[in-house]
Amino acid sequence: MSPQKKKGKTRTPRPMPRPLKLKQAKLKQPDPRQRYLPSYEIELGIQPVPTLSGDVSEALCKFCIAFGREEKPQNAAGPFEALLTNEKRKQATTKKAFRSFRRDNIISHMKDQHKTKYEEFISLPNGSRLRLSFFDLPTMMDSFLGGTRSCHLEIPNGIVELIRELYFNGDGVVADVVLSAGNILGVDNIRGAENALSVDTVLQDDFIAGVEADEFVEETDSKHLLVIPDRLQFETVIKCSNAMVSFRSITRVFGVFGEALKNSRLGRPTEYIVGRYIRSLVAINLTALRIILSNVWGFSLLVDGATHGSEGYFDVRVAFELSGTIFDQHLLAIPMGNLSHKAVNYAERVLVVLSKLGDDNLLRKLIGITSDGAATMLGCHGGFAKLIEQACGDLGEGGVSVNWCGSHQLNLAVGVFIDALIDLVNFRSILGAEITFTRKFESVRSCIGICPTYANTRWESISECCDFLSSNYEEIMQLHKTKGVTAPSSSWWLILFAIGELVEKIKQCFRSMQYRTVTMKDQYEALEYLVKYFQMKFEEQLEGEDASVSIFKVAKHIGNAALYSSALYNEKIDEIEQHRLENGLSNAITGFITGINEIKIEVKGAITATTSTTPIDIIAMEDMTEFRQLILPYRNRLRRQYGSGVISCIWKQVRKLRETYEFDSTFKDIVDRSCNRDIVQAWKLVDAKGEYTRLVSFALGLASIPPGTHTVEGDFSSLKGVKSAHRGSLSNYALEGQLQAKQYFELISLANSVGARSPIEK
Repeated sequence: MSPQKKKGKTRTPRPMPRPLKLKQAKLKQPDPRQRYLPSYEIELGIQPVPTLSGDVSEALCKFCIAFGREEKPQNAAGPFEALLTNEKRKQATTKKAFRSFRRDNIISHMKDQHKTKYEEFISLPNGSRLRLSFFDLPTMMDSFLGGTRSCHLEIPNGIVELIRELYFNGDGVVADVVLSAGNILGVDNIRGAENALSVDTVLQDDFIAGVEADEFVEETDSKHLLVIPDRLQFETVIKCSNAMVSFRSITRVFGVFGEALKNSRLGRPTEYIVGRYIRSLVAINLTALRIILSNVWGFSLLVDGATHGSEGYFDVRVAFELSGTIFDQHLLAIPMGNLSHKAVNYAERVLVVLSKLGDDNLLRKLIGITSDGAATMLGCHGGFAKLIEQACGDLGEGGVSVNWCGSHQLNLAVGVFIDALIDLVNFRSILGAEITFTRKFESVRSCIGICPTYANTRWESISECCDFLSSNYEEIMQLHKTKGVTAPSSSWWLILFAIGELVEKIKQCFRSMQYRTVTMKDQYEALEYLVKYFQMKFEEQLEGEDASVSIFKVAKHIGNAALYSSALYNEKIDEIEQHRLENGLSNAITGFITGINEIKIEVKGAITATTSTTPIDIIAMEDMTEFRQLILPYRNRLRRQYGSGVISCIWKQVRKLRETYEFDSTFKDIVDRSCNRDIVQAWKLVDAKGEYTRLVSFALGLASIPPGTHTVEGDFSSLKGVKSAHRGSLSNYALEGQLQAKQYFELISLANSVGARSPIEK
């Protein structure tokens, strides 16, 4: 029997699938005007954003990045129109990003948001590399030199005359470069140039083809312009010079890096162009210093003379306060030529420099002179400081402080200390022999290394020598036996071990006295700390003015100074030799303590060892009489710079400072915290709101009077490094340019900070 079928609707059979027909999609074709073209970067000034695929889907407006959007000019409005009109939408400050590259839209943005800069941009030749550098962000030079690519600077007549006088002599050239007529300033009719410059021979200036082209351009109105055609190239040359790259090598370096990077933006300056850039720094920096010194109420001179390579130089630096900071800048390493190193010659040169740089007004601002203690500098009757002080007196200005370098006096005291050891164990001669021994034999050098040399900087070199020889005592004694060379005596080694710790403390004292903006108070505190160390270690009693060194403490120090001291002291020398060493070292230490106590930095002036112009010191004055005596010698200088009411203004600010400290506990805490900072940072902390501007300027101006000439010694070290035996043909003009290169960027920044737009004409 068959099964019954269910009743219901029958299923409709599924139709067969239709064959699939593929059709090409009709995509919207991109508008050719929307595509980015590589030429747009130069033609329109937009910067493509790189992607991994290499396609450009976005580009940024280079005008927005470099200059920002320009503010649209506002129409003249009545006094009530702002109340009647609706508030306008704020000006956009974002950087425009283009995602479609229609040329007309891009140009529309440029004309609407960057009208002035875009007009300057399109005025440049199309396809020129000038358009690539148009967007280079200006550096610190803008207000001083101006321009985005090329720049020019008006050089005052006095500075041009000073350069001519210092570096081109009356026969053909001052200093050591011979020029053809008119080549100092690049003109044919210069006062006196027809007769002064008649030689056509040109000598080499550090392998550069002399100084043939225009160093300056003189216009009809007697203004001198110094033109720098490529500022980026110019600054890069300066940085290379600061890295001690020679002129010829700078040219090669530009070529090597240009080829390696496939970018010739910096170009490839010739050796002559490099030399001209370096020489032009003399005029640029002197002009910047002229601007800076015209904005300070007082400055000081740091001076010293020296001979290098049979040529004499008188190095001059200036120290001053500006915008709440103390600065110490190189002025000139004045070549002395055929003049001898006499005070009158030094004074005449410096007075000429100051008069050309800023007339008599600059000399009237002089408040301090610092030099070493030589009779040429500090002689009571005909010393350099006395002659400059008399020149200031002739202009009606007194109150010039004269300082004898504290570091130099400490160096003399160290010299006396070492001389006492020479009499005791012939210390210096044997030390030199040991240095020679470590350098003479290759086997010795490979075993223990090379001992540092004994140099003029006694505190540095003796400390390093003592440390090296003490560390290698056993090896050195064994090497002496191996080589058959007589070794130093046990007494000499004991003294070497004994003074090792002492000269390390002396080195630390020198370093604390020689940072760039150290004040007189800082130097006296460093000397006091050094004396306290010697007194605590060797004296029987700390009271009293005379040093009382304990023989027992000295003997204990000799026996325990190093690991080998005890064995040498007790076994290698007899009792008589022990007493001799104890008495000799005791006398040397006594003389050293006495010499340090007798150091007096101030020779003449209002600033003394007890004078300090930190906020807490001014507050701590018992009454205003002390401050009155401090400000009186400088009242004319302050009035000349800031106006007749400045003394009253400073007086009120002092009273406000003292009263606020007394009644405001929060301000009192701020002043108390400033005690642990240097004077510049202390005033920045106390005057955070700018309420004591004139008082700060006066206080830091006095603090800027330098107590030492260590920065001048640094200039001579740089001079010797620049004009080495391998660069004998370097002229004094180019030498000064390389010294100026080290402070170029800082000086330009300072000149900009005082709002310089153009140099003050003489």
